[in-house]
Amino acid sequence: MIRAIVVAVFLVVATSMVTLAVITGTETTMGGLLANLGTEVFGIVITVSVVEYFFERRRLQDRAREIAWSILHGIEQGLWLWQGGPRRMGTDQLLGIAASIDSTDVLAPYTQAQLQSLGDRTSQILQRQRAAIKSVAGLEEALNDLTSLKGLGEDSSKPDASRTEIRMASEILESSTAGLARVLNQPDQRIPGALIRYRDPSLEGQERRHVESRPHLAAGSRLDEGVS
Repeated sequence: MIRAIVVAVFLVVATSMVTLAVITGTETTMGGLLANLGTEVFGIVITVSVVEYFFERRRLQDRAREIAWSILHGIEQGLWLWQGGPRRMGTDQLLGIAASIDSTDVLAPYTQAQLQSLGDRTSQILQRQRAAIKSVAGLEEALNDLTSLKGLGEDSSKPDASRTEIRMASEILESSTAGLARVLNQPDQRIPGALIRYRDPSLEGQERRHVESRPHLAAGSRLDEGVS
């Protein structure tokens, strides 16, 4: 912001000098001096503007990569809660797990809420951080699909809606992970899901991971076990 104000001030000064030079007459000593000074100031304005452009572009790109990592971690959390696997996974593992989701896999209410929250957060980021997102090629496309997760569960009254939504969620998570992997220069080739340890998409597995991810729930569970 400060650099933009400085550029604007220099531009006004340069314009004023050139205007005075024209009025005075560039063939006069004063007019020639003003014309030369105005030209020099214009050169400074151009230089500062170019530097400002690259500074701003770098700032936006850094912000865009922060967003990409944040959303990727959100995908990791959602897939881990739903399907299990290692607590920390690379993009190749995330892709393998997303591709291995079966349409008969159950989606616990809290897992569905987690994915809906991810879709909603992505939608808000797309609205509020559009300049940053557009500064990195491929990021907007990777995020756009995720916004559809907001609607998980809306068609539950229709026949086979659950299976359709499971397939949709699987495809969205896989395509968005692949897009984010390319943006962040991470592996974009998936590991076969069968090779990934600790997978357990059952309701019991989701419940266990849900409790593990929330310390206050885990503490309550231990107290209940002590009482029983």
